[in-house]
Amino acid sequence: MAGLDDLRKRLYKKEENFGERMVSPDLNRPTQGRRIAWESETNSAQAPKKNSKIFWGSVTGLVFLITALLFVYFSGFSSIFKLQSLDVFLTGEKEIKSGGLTVWEVKVTNNNTVPVQDVVIIFNYPPDATPGSSKAKVVTGLSSNEKVFRERRPIGVLAPNETISESFDAFVFGKAGMTAEVSAVVEYRPEGASSVFAKDGSFSFHVGRSPISVSFDMPEEIRIGQNVEFKVSYISQASQSIDDLFLKLTLPTDFELGSASPLPLTKNYPVEPGPRDRIWKLEKLEPAKGGSIALSGVISGSELEPKNFNAVIGVLDKRSGEFLTYDESSEVVILRPLFLEVSMLVNGAKEHISSPGGSVIVRINWRNNLPTTVNDAILEARLEGSAIDLKTVRADNGSYRQSSGSIIWNAASYEPFRNMEPDDNGSVEFTFKTASELSLSSTDKRPVIKITVILKNGLDVAGFEGVDVTGTRVVEIPVSSKLQVSSRGLYSNSSIPNTGPLPPKVGVETTYSVVWSLTNMTNDLEKVKVGAALPPYITFKNVISPPNADVKYDKNTGEVTWNVGRISAGTGFVKPAVQITFQIGLIPSLDQVGFTPTLVNEAITTGKDTFTKADLSSKDQKISTSLTGDPSVGFNQRNVTQ
Repeated sequence: MAGLDDLRKRLYKKEENFGERMVSPDLNRPTQGRRIAWESETNSAQAPKKNSKIFWGSVTGLVFLITALLFVYFSGFSSIFKLQSLDVFLTGEKEIKSGGLTVWEVKVTNNNTVPVQDVVIIFNYPPDATPGSSKAKVVTGLSSNEKVFRERRPIGVLAPNETISESFDAFVFGKAGMTAEVSAVVEYRPEGASSVFAKDGSFSFHVGRSPISVSFDMPEEIRIGQNVEFKVSYISQASQSIDDLFLKLTLPTDFELGSASPLPLTKNYPVEPGPRDRIWKLEKLEPAKGGSIALSGVISGSELEPKNFNAVIGVLDKRSGEFLTYDESSEVVILRPLFLEVSMLVNGAKEHISSPGGSVIVRINWRNNLPTTVNDAILEARLEGSAIDLKTVRADNGSYRQSSGSIIWNAASYEPFRNMEPDDNGSVEFTFKTASELSLSSTDKRPVIKITVILKNGLDVAGFEGVDVTGTRVVEIPVSSKLQVSSRGLYSNSSIPNTGPLPPKVGVETTYSVVWSLTNMTNDLEKVKVGAALPPYITFKNVISPPNADVKYDKNTGEVTWNVGRISAGTGFVKPAVQITFQIGLIPSLDQVGFTPTLVNEAITTGKDTFTKADLSSKDQKISTSLTGDPSVGFNQRNVTQ
């Protein structure tokens, strides 16, 4: 501090001389000096940046370390344990026999240097297979709704480089040439790991032959509307007898089966048949033996339309409930037009539902598809069914023969049939009415009108001698039921007693009973209901007979609704009608004096025919204080008085 004080005194002392300043300073400092000073400043500025890099590098390393630890924790030791180090191989026969016992081997090898634990083989059997093991369970296939078997077999620990082999067997079914696959999934856990891994494998094979073959014996050509006869044949190629055989035949749409020998099952089906399926239970089949089913029917459709017939022969697997196929065969036929083609329109449509008393107009269209002339052709329309009112049958240019129930057109009555040139065509018509009364019980056969039209040549056709050129077409007309409602008003003779003056008097309430009755003629009906609206001046008294009837009243609309539900055929004809009674009240006003006010508006009933699926309806007139349905009410008791 003393030195500083002396320096300060000398600094401010007059004429004091500082010897070290005798040399004038050089203001231009050496370049090296400037560079050193600059480098020193730069290094000082970069020091924080260097520290920042060190910091972020440390953070990145820490994140990487945490990620690695998490990865190892959640994936066991997959970073050092190879997932492909477990080998799974499936072996078996590449070609098998349908219905025979097939064996597959599943080999599992642990190629790791550490053991694997909790090893389990999950074996997936092919579709249509019956496993030999009772431990196999039915599961739903992943790619379809078919049922397949799966077996889960625990193995335990597999040492390093150890190989184990497990056998799985099943009876496999399928048609010849079919390709199928078995697969296996091996689940395991590496020693010291918490996660479970899986490795899979598969094996494909095909069915070389079947112990039973099935085939069709079908005509080369099938013509539209013509009766076709064919066979389904089967033969054993097995070395031993086969029992509990079933044959399932799926018919194409628009094929009406006429006959079958032997007859198909009508109950005790091995599986529930579809709407186009027919199933036969076959006798025990010995080696090299066979059999056949003869069938006939009429097929409809359009020209060149393909129709598919399919036959499957096999057995029923009692464990899965599935139909197991030994062999399968399909036959696709192309429809050809008839040589003498006929078609029908009923009331202008291909399909028609008639009703009791309804009018039916049938138009028959014909065409000569032969390349030559047909002479003296005959057209016959056969009418069958009790629903036809035979007295109303009328035919243009044709004659009705009641003895045979047929209408005939020939060259004498219809000139175009004398000489039908190639491609000649035309039409004829006939009409009739459906019977008005068809009273049936629910156990009787439903009413159907069947019309069969046959067009044939009178003389041999040149070039087609011995060939059946006849054209045939069949149309069935179902007849709907007849639903009727009757609405009556009563004061006396009612199951519900009524009160009040007759004739009705202004300001005083008179009660009335409304009776609704329903009749149903030929077919069972469902969803039947009756409804009617009450005028605003009418009161619904909520008195109903029988009391359990489903009757509802809507105060906002004045609507009374009776939900009837199902009514059987013959109700009101061979069994009592269905009816209800409910009570209403009327307090007349002055403006109604001298009039007969409406008590209930017209009743409307609706329902659905369970046979024809037609919607039916009917209605009855409104009811007034006239009470025409009550004979005890006199003429002078109807009009409102003061």
